[in-house]
Amino acid sequence: MQIKINKAVFPLAGTGDVALPGARMGSLLPIIDKPLLQYAIEEALAAAVTDMIFVVEDEEPNLLATISQMLPAGVKARVIAAGTCEPVAALLCAEKLIGSEAFAVICPGDLVDAETPALNQLLAMHASYGTSIIGVETIAREYSDAHAVIAGQSLGERAIEVQDIVSNPAPMQAPSTLAAIGRYVLTPSIFHHLRVLKDTAPGPAGLHGAIASSLKTERVIACQFEGIRYDCGTTLGYLQATVQFGLRHPGVCNEFRAFLRNLPFIHPAPTLQLAAVLPQANEAIAIAG
Repeated sequence: MQIKINKAVFPLAGTGDVALPGARMGSLLPIIDKPLLQYAIEEALAAAVTDMIFVVEDEEPNLLATISQMLPAGVKARVIAAGTCEPVAALLCAEKLIGSEAFAVICPGDLVDAETPALNQLLAMHASYGTSIIGVETIAREYSDAHAVIAGQSLGERAIEVQDIVSNPAPMQAPSTLAAIGRYVLTPSIFHHLRVLKDTAPGPAGLHGAIASSLKTERVIACQFEGIRYDCGTTLGYLQATVQFGLRHPGVCNEFRAFLRNLPFIHPAPTLQLAAVLPQANEAIAIAG
């Protein structure tokens, strides 16, 4: 069964956006020579999305013009001012534009580096199961209190039948080490659950609470995507992405690699310092060597 997803929502308000210090709209911060938002848009284009909805907190007069420069002809872009930074309210603002069809949600602050784009992986699973799909990754248990963690049963092929989703559990209470990231394919029934929880579960917990509520009436499948997610809403994640993408950018990779090799490290074990920045230890050792 092939199910076409035409629409994608990009939350650019509050915790849906990048929250680095000093950033007016963090999703416009660059990774090398492209803003984070452009990486998210390119991921949607790779999935053949033709209608993109960008939800901001306040009016951004120049944003639509900026976005239009990133889009090919024939792709529709709309900007909605939610008047709030609450993710639940921001998503509800898009309800009339979504209508009665399934749609994607892409949070630009979660930059996913993958051979097959993360959204395409979710859409392939949506085509198989025909229900809501959430992207998940394995995290260290001690970080569970900063994530929404799922409980579920493996179905094979990186698919997990979601039985519950818990926001910010203490490490010892976390039902697993599989945490949701900023990639979703949602059925329109999610809006009912968002409305119910709008006033009782503010913040990111509201979306995950709505997904948990939807489990009473429909299946939700988690997709353990293949790739690396960089949390560019944190200083470390933003730095990790910049270094990793810089190491393979054809215009700067050789000079950047030489720069890293020649840094005057004070610490006696420079490879350890680089390993703390890069997610791939082998790459870090190769640079320092």
